[in-house]
Amino acid sequence: MSSPSANGRAKRSDNSVQAQRLKMLAMLRRQPRSTYEFRRQGVSHPAQRIKELIALGCDIKSTRVTTVDGDGFSHPRVAMYELKFEPARLCLQPHLSTPDAR
Repeated sequence: MSSPSANGRAKRSDNSVQAQRLKMLAMLRRQPRSTYEFRRQGVSHPAQRIKELIALGCDIKSTRVTTVDGDGFSHPRVAMYELKFEPARLCLQPHLSTPDAR
């Protein structure tokens, strides 16, 4: 979402890969989250971001669940992710960059 900046123009939200990983970590620290929850928050490819967080040392477990969307449709085998461990160094890094992520 955009918000007005000091000059009155809309300011763009940072939706870089690093920002998406940080957003996902913040969400996972509170509780397990599904693919749909991440997508609603602007994460374009949750499975890839999870893979990158695991490569950075996070222990994230996934299970498959059935969810119901806002329109009442059932979606079987949606990934539900749970953060089991996060290396201390990730808390201190403002930009999570995955090695060899080019």
